[in-house]
Amino acid sequence: MMPFLRLVRYKNLLMIAFAMFMTVFCIINPMLKLFNLISSTTALDTVFIILACVLIAAGGYVINDYFDTKIDRINRPETLIVTKSVGYSTATKWHIVLSVTGCLFGFLVSARLGIWKVGFMYPIIVGLLWFYSSAYKKMFLVGNIVVAVLSGLVMVIPALYEMPGLMNNPDPIIQYGALDPFLIVYQTLGVGIFAFLTSLTREIIKDMEDEEGDKEHGARTLAVVFGKRNTKIVVTILNLATVAILEYVLMTYLNETISIIYINAAVVLPLMFLSYKVLRIKDKKDCHFCSIFMKITMLLGILYLFVMRYNFLNFKDEF
Repeated sequence: MMPFLRLVRYKNLLMIAFAMFMTVFCIINPMLKLFNLISSTTALDTVFIILACVLIAAGGYVINDYFDTKIDRINRPETLIVTKSVGYSTATKWHIVLSVTGCLFGFLVSARLGIWKVGFMYPIIVGLLWFYSSAYKKMFLVGNIVVAVLSGLVMVIPALYEMPGLMNNPDPIIQYGALDPFLIVYQTLGVGIFAFLTSLTREIIKDMEDEEGDKEHGARTLAVVFGKRNTKIVVTILNLATVAILEYVLMTYLNETISIIYINAAVVLPLMFLSYKVLRIKDKKDCHFCSIFMKITMLLGILYLFVMRYNFLNFKDEF
């Protein structure tokens, strides 16, 4: 059982599930409550949507390890699972079962809500994860961007299921423009952009950690093409860009005390510290520390959604 859990990166899956739950609990539900609207999705629908994304992500991790066996023998032989604990055929079967089951959950919810076309999003994601593992991750920046986009999309998917119900809602509050039906998507998209930027940064840091194996097997990652020194500068620029965007959003849209204190203390300062640590990277151990530190910072960013929920439920005059 443990090899399977390690293969599907169960800790990452828990983080995906938590992030999606937070999107529903802290953004979508409070906004609907704010305007006395009823959600299009039930609690079971939400569980199925989260399961769909988690299972597809698990399948993606399996197929990624399947294609990365040779590289992982160099980069991280101590954590190698495919061929060492799990055979190629078993890994392939797990990928198919997890991906197909995830797609079925997604189609079930889409069909029940009468928006079955949305269900096709899931096999497209499965395809992207397959091509990422087999080809995209070896292309210059393409693999990093694919992973970052999918990370951001996870935060937006629950809101997509609310859109048809809001757009067709006869409630006067929507009909006369007091509530833009797209407002929920805009809110989740903001969180998705944060997930995109931080995921992109972390993927590039991980490429620095894996430079040796990537170079030997012909992967054209940023670290291989530009070298570690220039890649550090790119990561620092991405971090500073994320900080600048956060400060702009704080001053323009979230100009209230709790948000300013939390985001600066829990997200901005860690990102600044991370930039300092990245510039001082010397070996794989330093890269690994920066990768883990970025994951913690991403989690702290997700936890800010509790503050958003508090604001939605307690400052009605703002909206």
